[in-house]
Formats: sequence, structure tokens, C-alpha cells
Amino acid sequence: GAILGGILGLVWFSKKNKLSFFDLGDVVVLGLSLGEVIGRIGSFFSGSAYGIASHFPWSVPMIGLLGKREPVQIYESLAALGIFFILKKLKKPAGLLFLFYLLFLSITKFALEFLRGDSVYFFGWRINQIVSLIFFIVSGVLIYKRLGRTIRGDISSFWGGAKRRLQNHKKE
Repeated sequence: GAILGGILGLVWFSKKNKLSFFDLGDVVVLGLSLGEVIGRIGSFFSGSAYGIASHFPWSVPMIGLLGKREPVQIYESLAALGIFFILKKLKKPAGLLFLFYLLFLSITKFALEFLRGDSVYFFGWRINQIVSLIFFIVSGVLIYKRLGRTIRGDISSFWGGAKRRLQNHKKE
């Protein structure tokens, strides 16, 4: 819900201020990723978004729950930190950082949802996994479209340049 709300807020802000949605997304994405790191640590200490019962040595007791649990919040925090460092290294055309963030976040959330002990189900599916799949598909398609434009432009400029060089060579 928070991701969708953030995206809607970004859409509203970008339209109100006549800014590019994707450029604005690129500006806020590193902060979002670090916010996720801190937020999940907060979830861990508050006992929310807890994991399934577990007997692994790193399982932890959660307030108000029986037995030890998977520290899913810590896994999510570490994943968000990894996403932060990956995004920091990416050198992509404008607007892609935000889309890659959504792609990586959706993969992380989909996978870790299997370890969550507080999931809500809809027709046998975990709602967070359904939302993650939607974000994965949408961000993947948008990345493909945006990268495709760049790649097609690079290829056409390469072949166009090669064709011009060949024509100039024939004239000599």
C-alpha cells in the first residue's frame, strides 16, 4: 500500500509542478531505498511484519507470539540495502533508476512473502505477492520500452553512421 501511495503522490506532485515523473522518481529512489532499510528495522523492533515460526539458530522471539520467528524484517532491510548499492552503481538513461527500484523491490517482496507469518490471503494467494507480481510486470515492461528506445537509437545511429561512411567511401 505504501509503494502505491508513494507512486500516486509522485504522479500528483510531478503533474502539479510540471516535472517528469520518471526523472523525479530517479531523484527520490535512493532515499526511498534507505527509508526501507530503516523502516524494516523499526518493524523488527515493534514486532510487526513478523516471520513464520522457525527453529533456525538465527530465529528470534517476537513479542506476543509463541516460539521463535524468521526475522523477515531484517532480511527485507538487508535486501533494501543491497538494492540501494545496486541502484547507486547503475548508469542508465533517465527514469530507469526508479523502474529498476520497483523491479528489484517487487522481486524481494514476492520472495520474502513466503516467510511472512502475518500474510493476508485473497483466493489462496498472498495479497502482497499479487501486488508484487503486478509491479514486477509493469516495471519490467516499462524498463523494456525505455531501454528498447535507447538501444534502438544506438543501433540506428551506429548503422546510419556506418552507412554514411560506406557511401562517402564509394564516392572517393
